[in-house]
Amino acid sequence: MKHILVLGAGQSAPYLISYLLKNAEENNWFVTVGDIDLESAGKQVGDHPRGNAIKFDVNDETLRHTQIQKSDVVVNMLAPTFQFMIALDCIRYGKHMITASYQNHKIPSLDLDANRKGILILNEMGLDPGIDHMSAMSLINRVKKQGGVIHSFQSYGGGLPAPEAAINPLKYCITWNPRN
Repeated sequence: MKHILVLGAGQSAPYLISYLLKNAEENNWFVTVGDIDLESAGKQVGDHPRGNAIKFDVNDETLRHTQIQKSDVVVNMLAPTFQFMIALDCIRYGKHMITASYQNHKIPSLDLDANRKGILILNEMGLDPGIDHMSAMSLINRVKKQGGVIHSFQSYGGGLPAPEAAINPLKYCITWNPRN
């Protein structure tokens, strides 16, 4: 059985956790969700037989090391501040890490060690800054190839949440940290 450790149960994690648990039986996974707020982690796991919620304080080194050692894959949904620390621990214990954070400037320095251990350290590759940037460049390149000149360009990302998350007057939700 593969053990997946999801660190963080905040706004960006529920769909991921739901997907992992929905597919856990078929893929022989066990999913542990760790969050500083045990109630939040527990809400995501519910009473799923292939899931477990734990109180997880990233600054508790013993707890962090114990949980990472028990996993096959660590999915880091914590704030970007903790990306490098979690990556170092994953390399130390030979565990794959996937994170929703942009690549920390220190992560490339871990490439050789990760390759030596045969592990994957995979950073954010989704909509922001992924699909939106690729489609924008495709459009810009096509306009330039046809002799066009671009004087300005604006790109808008969606923030339309699930109905249960639309709790403000604008019915808008940003699940990432705009500062990043």
